[in-house]
Amino acid sequence: MKRFAIICATALLATACSKPGITVMISGLDETKLNVSHVALKDLPIPNDSDPRAKNEVVTLKDGKAVITPDSLPSLYVISPASMPQKFLRLTVEPKDRITIKLEPYGKGYTYTASGSAAAEGMTDYLKTVHDMDMAIDSMVNLLNGDPQNRDYYATYDSISTVRRTHTAAWIRRNADNPSAALLLRNVPLDSVPALYDIIDEDIRTSHLAPLIDETKHNSDRRIATRKAAEATVPGAEAPDFTLNDPDGKAVTLSSLRGKWVVLDFWGTWCGWCIKGIPEMKKYEEKYRKQCTFVSIDCIDTPERWKAGLDKYRMPWLQLHNPNGAPIDKDAAVLYGINGYPTKIVIDPDGRIHKVFRGEGPDFYNELDAIF
Repeated sequence: MKRFAIICATALLATACSKPGITVMISGLDETKLNVSHVALKDLPIPNDSDPRAKNEVVTLKDGKAVITPDSLPSLYVISPASMPQKFLRLTVEPKDRITIKLEPYGKGYTYTASGSAAAEGMTDYLKTVHDMDMAIDSMVNLLNGDPQNRDYYATYDSISTVRRTHTAAWIRRNADNPSAALLLRNVPLDSVPALYDIIDEDIRTSHLAPLIDETKHNSDRRIATRKAAEATVPGAEAPDFTLNDPDGKAVTLSSLRGKWVVLDFWGTWCGWCIKGIPEMKKYEEKYRKQCTFVSIDCIDTPERWKAGLDKYRMPWLQLHNPNGAPIDKDAAVLYGINGYPTKIVIDPDGRIHKVFRGEGPDFYNELDAIF
């Protein structure tokens, strides 16, 4: 039997039950505006909040109340008081939902209570579960704002956040049939995602909530694979082979370069330190061109941004693009455990990893001088 059955049983909800709507009520807070963002679930994932598929609006409260008409498609909503945008509620909403959201003061912030749908009531139950941890996290954030270099504060913040993720995983196990489990899956410990994905009700995993769940599962699988690859990317290990396209669409396979030293340069046009390192890269590529093949692998950029970057920075060596959304076993950044940019990897003529350099600094260039 499903938990959190949808109810409209009180006089307070009688009006809300007359037609679809998201009724937001604020009491005890001097607030006149709400930030409301929403995106259709079918459009997820989106790269950022400025994506045109995401709708952002400011809603005016009248006598502490506002009624928002739900989108015509099942959507993800993010709602917050305009004065405290960092204190938001994330909730999945369906077109025919009749939801009531209450905001009440608590300490220096407030608490959310949502009702009227299974997802809303599930989120309310979850927020009660992690309430004390959220208050403790808020306190640590305030302390860090006053003393951002305090390592003890960071350690405490990380510890509380880890406990919160564990409690979130436990909530999903108890409520695998609730729609909010799909939304909360992203907030659990990384290694817990695969098992939790399997226990979420199949009806939810195959519903309009699938984009939320599948995105989280894919990101988790990718991060786990990246972590394992980073542990294996050590001197003496065989360099994983891959095939990527150059700007003309020609496929280039790493193993075809065997016989010479190779430098793999993982970068992106969005990466400031990558761009700062280009002039020195140009000097060393020209200096050791006969002994070593430089290969820059653009990551995260769209093909258009990548090609625009190539036109701007004019790097006269092999340029390849690692496409977004590539299968994990064909993603070069995953295969080499790349978790920061730039990362440079020196490969010997036999196709084995010689050394890995993370970040931009003189060590990489000193190593090339030592080799050649």
